Amino acid sequence: MSARTPLETGETPSAVAAPTMPAPFIRALAAGRLAAGGLMITAIGSQLVVSLGYWHRIGIRDVGLRIADFFSAFTHQGILAGGAILIIGGVLLLRGTEPMPRWLTVLRLAVLPSILVAGIVYNLLLRQLPVPPGSQLDWANEVMHVVAPIAVALDWLIAPHPAHLRFRTAWVVAVFPVAWVAYTFVRGPLVPDEINRTQFFYPYGFLDPHAAGWAPVVQLVVELLAFAVILGFAAVLAWRIEDHVRTRRRRARESDIVEA
Repeated sequence: MSARTPLETGETPSAVAAPTMPAPFIRALAAGRLAAGGLMITAIGSQLVVSLGYWHRIGIRDVGLRIADFFSAFTHQGILAGGAILIIGGVLLLRGTEPMPRWLTVLRLAVLPSILVAGIVYNLLLRQLPVPPGSQLDWANEVMHVVAPIAVALDWLIAPHPAHLRFRTAWVVAVFPVAWVAYTFVRGPLVPDEINRTQFFYPYGFLDPHAAGWAPVVQLVVELLAFAVILGFAAVLAWRIEDHVRTRRRRARESDIVEA
């Protein structure tokens, strides 16, 4: 007896597994994930090496605290997490894991808006600000603020996802920014900044309440968090539209098979 199509069995499109993607596409996607993830993590490590050299030249004594400050930056944490998730996703593809586990999709969604926001804020507001000579590795900076946002956005748009990605999943994008803000404002008053000679440390000047008070800082944090959540919902919407298009194409092919 020949197998019947989903239309003949009465299954709804949501119950039908998405068609397997071509093997060459899967291999290319896996290679792209591994390359992008590896480049992102390498950029962080290379910038740290340059920062260590810069701190040594200007006579920084508490290097351990400066390393902690380095990894307290929102961009650095987001890039490290995003790079690790891309590498995990690439390995799973090479191992033939299908469909992709839901937890990986949730993690990808969780870091996507944070990396996009970091790139957008840097390129719109911070790129023109001067930096001390020898403190910044230019190619690593471009990877973190240009290449990484493009890579994670493309990966989200073209990589396979599990079915039934609901809009409420988008709220996961608030977890990392909220946790980071809480960590930053608790740690800030407790940590001296040897470079700027202050008794407090905030990784970005616009988060320093000593400059203009708490009101503009809180306003900016709320605006950026709202922007990240909007991006999260937009990412889910983009996936749902793409899934709808794939489902309609699949149903059209199955209808053609039935008629034949």
